[in-house]
Amino acid sequence: MSMYYEFHNPVNLISGYGIIPNSIGATLKALNSKRVLLISDRENNSDGTVDIVRKSIIAGGVNVGGVYLNVPRDSSVLVISKIANLCMINSCDSIVAVGAGSVLDTAKCVRLIISQNTNHITDLKGFDMCNRGVDMPLVLVPATCGTGSEVSNVAVVLDETGTNKLDFVTEELLPNATIIDGSMLVFQSSMEILSAAFDALTHAIESVTGRQRNPISTKYACMAIMMIRDNLEYCLCDNPKEEHLHKLMEASTIAGVAQSSSMLGVVHAICYSLGVVLEIWHRECTAEVLPHVLKYDFECCKDLYAEMFFYLVPESVYVSTPKEDRAKVFCEYIQSWYKRLHALVGGSNTIVNLGLSEQNVDAVAKTASRDGLNIINPRYIDLHGIKEILLSIMRGDI
Repeated sequence: MSMYYEFHNPVNLISGYGIIPNSIGATLKALNSKRVLLISDRENNSDGTVDIVRKSIIAGGVNVGGVYLNVPRDSSVLVISKIANLCMINSCDSIVAVGAGSVLDTAKCVRLIISQNTNHITDLKGFDMCNRGVDMPLVLVPATCGTGSEVSNVAVVLDETGTNKLDFVTEELLPNATIIDGSMLVFQSSMEILSAAFDALTHAIESVTGRQRNPISTKYACMAIMMIRDNLEYCLCDNPKEEHLHKLMEASTIAGVAQSSSMLGVVHAICYSLGVVLEIWHRECTAEVLPHVLKYDFECCKDLYAEMFFYLVPESVYVSTPKEDRAKVFCEYIQSWYKRLHALVGGSNTIVNLGLSEQNVDAVAKTASRDGLNIINPRYIDLHGIKEILLSIMRGDI
């Protein structure tokens, strides 16, 4: 770990169960917003989430100047340009977005285009390619417990062809405020909660193991792991308590703060690529990809695995596990825990069932090998290494 690091996250977090009806409009008013563009997707529109947010905006005395409710599962630069144009045509001076990572990343990029006064978001791709732009308030409302985008200085979208992921990394992507409300999970199925929570768990683990880790991000990540451990299973039961739902949402955001500083690694490079090639949510893949990457990185990360073991398992398991075995049991526990919870919620899908096959494994591997996240991974990996991980998943080696 380098002795030099930077940690910066100025996002105003507004957290509380059931606060959305009374918080978004008030937050916008405090930011001097007058006319808002509301961004979401079909899922959050159909389940009533968008209406709750819209009413909150209006209740705060702020006008809804435009609405876009068709953000796709994997957004693209074309969608972003379309929404930015809608925002300018309707003279909106601020943005509110509610949804999962794709919706939030889209909103962040729309604000980026407008604040940087450019017509082409691709001009800004890469690391810190932006100056301080025009002030345009942005309020984000995560609707899942797995995105982390609501506090991240990163956005990931598809290029014009829809075949390659583009990474944008700049402080200008950080929102002015984020509303954390566990009641959003009431609209999610148990399987959706499980997949999203393991995505957040992966954010935390990769924040600890990555080359850009630092002491502060590691503390955030370990706290997130512990909160997921203590609350996830309760959230998968019928009629979960508000306390558990809200703490799971907070855990996702805390992991997002960690990843914003430390970045992610090969698990997400592979999962993003599976999402592109198979046209599925990347969060459907992380729990299955994670154990294979943990095995790949084991020799250079075993001390870090042993450190995280304390935060992942019940106290009785930690105490009864010999110190020299904790790294190995950490990896085994993650897989067995997910398998048990997956069976509990009646899950049946695997990456192979979702479409990974000999016919497309090369395409997935090539797409993943081009991802900049590979540089952050603690162990060097190339196209061959990525393909070996994918083949191991297909064979069910773990």
